[in-house]
Amino acid sequence: MVDAETIRRLYRPKTITTLFIGESVPYGGTFFYCGENSMLRQMRIAMEAWKKVPLGNSWEFLETFKSYGWYLDDLVPEPVNQLPPTEKKAKRCKAEEGLTSRIKDYNPRAIVILLLSIKPYVNRAADA
Repeated sequence: MVDAETIRRLYRPKTITTLFIGESVPYGGTFFYCGENSMLRQMRIAMEAWKKVPLGNSWEFLETFKSYGWYLDDLVPEPVNQLPPTEKKAKRCKAEEGLTSRIKDYNPRAIVILLLSIKPYVNRAADA
């Protein structure tokens, strides 16, 4: 598996204005910052609709994403999309403290939660 955290850090802007939070790096290895994948395509579609201009290929889009001060992190540091619901819930709960620490470090102006089911965990981490 690709070392997602090393790759993620390559795209960390100096100042994070907007922090997007997903659930976890996918088990299948289709990580946002690794190029063409579903999450990246959907984010690019949304940004292109907002900007009303094409934002290039995956790599150009990732550079644009970074230039806006936008950064994607995940609640849980390891893949959980393949886990049964009870295990997934336990991993989400355990991950809150780490996310709290990262949010303090990032100090974003805004947080965008990308999955409704992680909202309570992210809200608690952000409030802490």
